[in-house]
Amino acid sequence: MRKIFFCAVGIILGAAVSYTQNISDIVRWSDTRLIGSGRTAGVSNSFGAMGGDFASAHLNPAGIGDYKKGEFVFSPLVLTQNTNSYLKKDKANGEVDKLNRFAVSNVGIVIGNFRPDKKFTSTNFAFGISRTADLNQNFYFKGKTEGTITEMFAERANGLSPDNLDEFVAYPAYYTGAILDANGDRNYETDFSQNDLLVTKEQTVRQRGHVHTISASWAGEFRQKFNFGISVGVPLATFTELKTYRESDPENEIATFNHLNYIERLNTSGYGFDTKIGILYKGIRFLRIGASFHTPTWYILTDDYSTSLEYSFLNETYTYPENPDEAVQGNFKYKITTPWRASGSIGLVFNQGDLRGFVNADVIYSDFSSAQYDGTAFSDNPDEINYTNEINREIINKLQANSTINVGGELAYKNARCRIGYSNFGSPFLVESSRNAGFAGGMGFRDDGFFMDAGFQWRTYNQGYNAYTVTDALRDPLVIVKQNMLIFVLTAGFKF
Repeated sequence: MRKIFFCAVGIILGAAVSYTQNISDIVRWSDTRLIGSGRTAGVSNSFGAMGGDFASAHLNPAGIGDYKKGEFVFSPLVLTQNTNSYLKKDKANGEVDKLNRFAVSNVGIVIGNFRPDKKFTSTNFAFGISRTADLNQNFYFKGKTEGTITEMFAERANGLSPDNLDEFVAYPAYYTGAILDANGDRNYETDFSQNDLLVTKEQTVRQRGHVHTISASWAGEFRQKFNFGISVGVPLATFTELKTYRESDPENEIATFNHLNYIERLNTSGYGFDTKIGILYKGIRFLRIGASFHTPTWYILTDDYSTSLEYSFLNETYTYPENPDEAVQGNFKYKITTPWRASGSIGLVFNQGDLRGFVNADVIYSDFSSAQYDGTAFSDNPDEINYTNEINREIINKLQANSTINVGGELAYKNARCRIGYSNFGSPFLVESSRNAGFAGGMGFRDDGFFMDAGFQWRTYNQGYNAYTVTDALRDPLVIVKQNMLIFVLTAGFKF
């Protein structure tokens, strides 16, 4: 019988917390998708060459220059998700999870100043707050594949003495007996062998979070032919994650092992800064051409992180920490720089009396491999330099440039509007070559002083997820996560 000794001297706390960062966290803050207003949602946010909508502040701020009056808007939304998850090597055990929620897409005000007798025929300002990213997701998987999370625990510990193991992964595994150093050579063993049968594993992931961006924009129209605009944003980020991972041996196929439960808790909060600039050309009556550039978002984020582990073997069960109130809370502050974005847009407009409308197409380009992580900004721990370099190398090697194509149109008859849209976008991960799609539609009513727009978007996402990773990537438990998201947005606006 193994006896576990408690050794908690000299834990490298700072380095341990930074290990919670990986490229999935970088992508979380980089691959944001604006929901927008009821009008722009109905055309899949294909609005880069158009204008006169508050969402233009986040798409192409030059569109704010089209306002002839002031405006106040409020946009609530309802979002529903269905997520199907399964281990790639065990597709038969797929699981479906559902999530519904209510939120606010944007609240804003536009101050319009139309001066048809001036060279600058308008000079407008817009202020508000918009939901620029939705980070809510639930998913669950269960199945049997080769490999075990204890391999990851052992790899994290190898080469270190027990009193130098990190307090969130390796030391809990050592304390509970999930790994042991039987020979005292700092090469840790587990109760599993490479030749063991398939291991039953499952995990529940609960993610909650969003980014709300406070924005201030200015745009002007020059001789009714050119629009110029700029928007400054302060994103406010919040994210919580609870991951509960379990391995078990229900058929007693593994000699000494019974089960393990590993729980990870993460709370992230922070803020950032970004700028968007845009231009519109509308010197040809039926044609509009737009372009915009979005700087990177420079985030300052803080993680609060904790883990717990229960491990059962033979007739013994150990937990770390023994008292949940004594769980070690890691705190780490760092910086992330997201990729820049550039977009080009072309739109056709027509006006035949009571019948009016537009068709717009946007192409958006972003290079996710240009993102950067900086764990040294608020830490003088020497290990952070190496880890920061490691993460940034992983960003370059595993992320890729990405394009999004949005196409949409609006048809108006007198005061009524109907809209349709389509989007197509790729994955930021180099290993994922498939593209995702989205469809949209909506309708609206507009009068001189009041308008209401309703739009929906249906998006599909296919992504890969690993509960843990080890040196031999073939033993990683790759999970396929397929998500269908349906968003309803209703915008009420008042002109003044």
